[in-house]
Amino acid sequence: MIRYPIQILNSSITVTSNGEPYWPADWANDGAVHNQGLADDCGCCAALKRPSWLQLTLDKIYLVEKILILGRTDPGKYLQFDNITLSLGRLNQSLVDEAFTMKNGTVAQTILAPPRELDVVRVSGGMATSSHMTICEIMMYQQAACKPGTFGSNCSNICHCLNNGTCNKVDGSCLNNKCAAGWTHDNCSVACKPGTFGSNCSNICHCLNNATCNHVDGDCPNNQCAAGWTHENCSIACYPGTYGANCSSICHCLNNVACHNMDGSCPNDQCAAGWVHENCSVDNISIATLEPPESNCDRYYNAFIAVSTVLGVVVAAVIVVIVMYTRRMLRQSAGGTRSNRESTSHTYDDLSRKFMNPDHYECLQIQTIEQSTTECKQTPFQRVVSANNTCRRF
Repeated sequence: MIRYPIQILNSSITVTSNGEPYWPADWANDGAVHNQGLADDCGCCAALKRPSWLQLTLDKIYLVEKILILGRTDPGKYLQFDNITLSLGRLNQSLVDEAFTMKNGTVAQTILAPPRELDVVRVSGGMATSSHMTICEIMMYQQAACKPGTFGSNCSNICHCLNNGTCNKVDGSCLNNKCAAGWTHDNCSVACKPGTFGSNCSNICHCLNNATCNHVDGDCPNNQCAAGWTHENCSIACYPGTYGANCSSICHCLNNVACHNMDGSCPNDQCAAGWVHENCSVDNISIATLEPPESNCDRYYNAFIAVSTVLGVVVAAVIVVIVMYTRRMLRQSAGGTRSNRESTSHTYDDLSRKFMNPDHYECLQIQTIEQSTTECKQTPFQRVVSANNTCRRF
């Protein structure tokens, strides 16, 4: 479908000039096109003494696609377009010269491809053979209207206004600068920065491994949320009492206080009764299960160590008892020997004294056996009656 440019209304244009006018500058934007008769009689052309310029200022920025300049067409040889130039741009900015796409003695034209955002058009006439720059009409055309939801040059940009509102066809700005969810910037054509989404890009998304979420609804790739986050757009923290990847871990804080949704830590590290660990997610029984199971070798080795220890203790005890018993017997044996030695010594001393004392002897008399026997019975020490019937007294 061919899209034809639309002429900008004369009422949207203001004319200013610099130079001595032969005919008023405003006649270049009066809507009257000189196409017959003498220009002197039509009252439809502007004429300015060179050097001079004539400027058209638009009431807003347009996407200008074509600029058409018409001169006088009455019979005669006129050099009205001799040494004229065209400058385009924006207010409060430097204008840029633009070449004519086509120019002859009565018509000059410029086609802007792609259409350009403009609000100022200036035609300047330098010194030339003709003393005046004559312009009968300057006509400007904007590009055809864009379809809803598009804007810019050739309608190549998509606008995103709140509730599908209509955007400006030139710059894409929305009414009251209210953008649809996921979009920002003056013309609502820039997506939210990574990690944000939604209305005014005010929501934070949390995707696994910091992946970029959808800027409109916050969806994460494969719906994989970062630890501590859940929901379709991973923007909602885990429910109280849960934390971590997919909110699958249970935390147990004192007095059922909510734990941190990402690491499960409790306020002031205070766990509920029976629970330990930094995030209060491990019970006391579970701690035992954390120990690696013993292998058969470990069990045999431990049993060997235990038996060896017991045997060592028993052997040591036996040795101690034997040593103590031996020492006791040695002490008793030493005591008995000394007693015997002392008793023997005393006996020998008594005998020695008795042998040495003559009073202890009686006269040796040869008596009859009967007498001797009787006498011996009467002595205090009776031992043996010798063969010769001699009685020995000890």
